[in-house]
Amino acid sequence: MNKERMIWMLIIILAVMHIDSKQSEINNLKLLNESTEISHRIQSDQITEMLIGYDELSRSEYNKGFQDGKTHALVSVIHEGEINSYAEGYHAALSQKNIESKKENKSVVNSLKID
Repeated sequence: MNKERMIWMLIIILAVMHIDSKQSEINNLKLLNESTEISHRIQSDQITEMLIGYDELSRSEYNKGFQDGKTHALVSVIHEGEINSYAEGYHAALSQKNIESKKENKSVVNSLKID
């Protein structure tokens, strides 16, 4: 009878140790999952911040080009030159830049999603 009690005690102790080990593993996995979610949130925020910065840069380049255009138009008017040819070229360049920047934005976002 004494051996049987010892065996049962040993089984109960091993079962409790196994349960404790599994509970510890579950807690570690929960912590890892929370850490991963926070990391993804931070990465998403950084991507958003980068795209906003890129849009601001594009706007500043547009404004710079616009100011250069105004200056050139003023100089052309002062020298009695033709401003239509410059305006057409300027607007064509803006259209091309917008198309290229949209393609570049899509490629950047896609490459970040792949990573």
